[in-house]
Amino acid sequence: MNTKVKKGLIIGLSVFGVLFAALLVLPFAFSGKIKTLAIEQVNKKLIARVDFDDFSLSFIRHFPNATVRVGKLHIVGVNEFAKDTLLSCEKVDLVLNLKSLFSNKGYEIKKMQFSDSRVLAHVLANGKANWNIMKKDTTLQHPDTSASKFNLKLKDFVIKNADIVYWDEQGKMKAEIRNLNHTTSGDLTADSSLLLTHTTVEKINYVMDGIAYLSNADAELDADINANMNRMIFTFSKNASRLNAIPFSFTGWVKILDNGYDMDLKLNAEKVDFKAILSMIPAIYANSFEGVKAGGNVAMTGFMKGKMIGDNYPAFDFKLTAVNGWFQYPKLPKQLQNINIAAEISNPGKTLDATLIDISKFSFLMGGNPFTAQLRIAYPMSDPELLMKAIGKVNLGNIKELYPLSKDTKLSGILDMNLDLSGRMSYYEKNQYDKFKFGGNMTITDMIAKMSSLPQDISITKASMLFNNQYVNLATLKIKIGPNDISAIGRLENFVAYALQKKTLKGQLALQSNYFNVSDFMSQANTKPDATSTKLTVFVVPKNIDFTMQSDFKQLVYGKMNFTNAKGILRVLDGDVKFQNMGVQAFGGNMTLNGVYSTNNPKKPNVNFDLNINDVVFTEVFSQVETLQKIVPIFSNATGKFSTKFAFNSLLQNDMMPDLTSFAGNGSFSTKSVGLSNVQVLTTLASTLKRPDLSNPNIKDVALNFTIKDGKLNTKPFNISLGGIKMNLGGSTGLDKSIAYAGNVQLPDKFNLGKFSTVNMKIGGTFTKPKVSLDFTGILNNLAGEAKAKIATEVNKQVDAAKAKATDEIRKQKDAALKTAQDQADRIRSEAHKLSDKLISDAQSQSDQLVAKASNPITKKIAQVTANKILDEATKKAADINAKAEVEAQKVIQKAAE
Repeated sequence: MNTKVKKGLIIGLSVFGVLFAALLVLPFAFSGKIKTLAIEQVNKKLIARVDFDDFSLSFIRHFPNATVRVGKLHIVGVNEFAKDTLLSCEKVDLVLNLKSLFSNKGYEIKKMQFSDSRVLAHVLANGKANWNIMKKDTTLQHPDTSASKFNLKLKDFVIKNADIVYWDEQGKMKAEIRNLNHTTSGDLTADSSLLLTHTTVEKINYVMDGIAYLSNADAELDADINANMNRMIFTFSKNASRLNAIPFSFTGWVKILDNGYDMDLKLNAEKVDFKAILSMIPAIYANSFEGVKAGGNVAMTGFMKGKMIGDNYPAFDFKLTAVNGWFQYPKLPKQLQNINIAAEISNPGKTLDATLIDISKFSFLMGGNPFTAQLRIAYPMSDPELLMKAIGKVNLGNIKELYPLSKDTKLSGILDMNLDLSGRMSYYEKNQYDKFKFGGNMTITDMIAKMSSLPQDISITKASMLFNNQYVNLATLKIKIGPNDISAIGRLENFVAYALQKKTLKGQLALQSNYFNVSDFMSQANTKPDATSTKLTVFVVPKNIDFTMQSDFKQLVYGKMNFTNAKGILRVLDGDVKFQNMGVQAFGGNMTLNGVYSTNNPKKPNVNFDLNINDVVFTEVFSQVETLQKIVPIFSNATGKFSTKFAFNSLLQNDMMPDLTSFAGNGSFSTKSVGLSNVQVLTTLASTLKRPDLSNPNIKDVALNFTIKDGKLNTKPFNISLGGIKMNLGGSTGLDKSIAYAGNVQLPDKFNLGKFSTVNMKIGGTFTKPKVSLDFTGILNNLAGEAKAKIATEVNKQVDAAKAKATDEIRKQKDAALKTAQDQADRIRSEAHKLSDKLISDAQSQSDQLVAKASNPITKKIAQVTANKILDEATKKAADINAKAEVEAQKVIQKAAE
């Protein structure tokens, strides 16, 4: 070999080796730089928690470009979206221009590929969306207009195995796309480019207002798009797509505006046949669709044209017609025939309220019975104007002859209807029933529905409803769900507003049942009625139901509880069920129930009941009511009967059992006779009192009051007699089975214990490990107190005797003084009376003489007047003398009494 050639070969191989080594080593040098930059860019711009586990850089995989791989990428929301994972991706691959890694102008991305991704787009009821995670820096006076460190110069964009969920709580809709695969190739950096796209979706589901418009549909879209990147206009070129079995394509263009979109699109569906239309019915498409035979004339057209900016929408019009359609499953004897459809959804543009949904014709012939229907909805956003007609008879037994039912499915019965409805929703809201047309009837006869999707078989012997403008008259309803039967009559008001806009449905019903098990309607998914373990769940009462129901249940079962002859009024309103004077026979006695079961706050369901229970059997109550076993375990093995008045309230757990930490109540309890056995507290008490017969006593005439609060049953002091031993006890029992009681024990008189016959007692510990103690300290303190009281009584007796003797002596002296004073006072009164009598006598004598001396009538008259004045003056002076004498006499007596 030539020396120069050899030398050149060696140099070339050396350079290649160095370059290859550099390509292997350099990724480790640059990976840290790019990872740090990526984290900085993300944290700078997003209001979310962003994390990824793996990061790698390769110069070999797409040489001469570099490849960046991010593994296990997660973007999780914050605040009210803290439980939402907006994006999770197993792998993100970015292909970058190798030269840009050595430039300060940023990194050029040529290809993006997302593998095994999950996307959740969530809109709350308040309209807030979880994808609005871009930060807004309001502190900056001038926005950051600097170029991003990552520049998109894409030529390939790939999505592999992606699941996308759009959940709009405000719009009451949910869309799911499962196993989405997509590729776009083309030069997005050129002014004009042909983009080649291919998309497949394994499953599409769309539900709005509880109605499934798409269920497990699959789709495939192939479209070549001419992209004018300068004008941002994308024009459909060659394209072919399908949704289930419906083939279609688009012609036209879409332009991206600064604030929305402009478009002119036309739907091409010349190849659609009636079988393809049937593929949009999930039950048909999912059940041996390949073998279905079908025929009929079909036409489907549509367009969308105009701008979509904010609340301004483009005009659109989509039409579907089918004439004399039919289909038949292989190996089944009959066809569904004469299927005719004329449907259109259109809008002239601008507002969605101008949308018109018009199914002017829908009819078919099944088993010789024709069925026709019409539906028209206008002004759906503001004041819906509705027209609906349905006339026909459907024999459910004919379905098995034209559709392959599963082996465990059974359908039979006759559905006959004639309905005619038209008017605006505002007529109902304004009670203008005369403007709203609603009439007709519906009957169901001998219907049986049995299928795996139903937890229990349904049988309707007879149901008859009559419709008018204001209400639905339920003339007859006889239904059986599993073993549960219900008969009802009554009427429902505001039915149309409830059905269309979920307004409040009002009703008055009379219900009767021979057997009804509440647990069958409150258990978890598809539990058969004969299951041995039925787990209850909270039943949320709809807030838009306003019912008054007069109920009469011969047998009513709830959990382990069995009631008979349950009669009363049930009032359903605002998410509550109110029980009014519900009388039942239960537990060997009877019970009256008043109260409320409330799910007004579905997150905190609660009950508030007032019970009056009479003469029920201990064993039946405590075997059926688990809550009582926890609150009063002493009666778990009791025999006999008791009565109670009990008011309580409590939050409910998810299994409908009371939350005992929130349980509160009060009431009274009484029993004429109760037998207790195998109660450790009584066994310990019997041992303490040395009375083995008290271990299994029979107790008579017990009455007590109690409260339940903070996890404890508290009893006020009550009297009880055990084997001739009288007790007075009060205290508490905890839900943890702790006990704390105190009181006294009075032993029988036959023991001749005297003062020691009554002792204090305490019961503590737990129900299974009780501690009983007797306390004699009180007796000793009482005896000492009695001795002190006796001594004090004797001393006080002697002191009182001395005081009495002294008081008697003083009294005698005072009585003598009072007698002397009384004699003196009498003398003063006597002298005064003598003096006053003499004064009046002298005046009388003087008056008589003066009158006698008068000689003529005139002087006699003057003498008479003068004599009267003398006599009056003497009388006054006499009275004054007596009064003064009385005052002096009283002074003498008062002085003696002091």
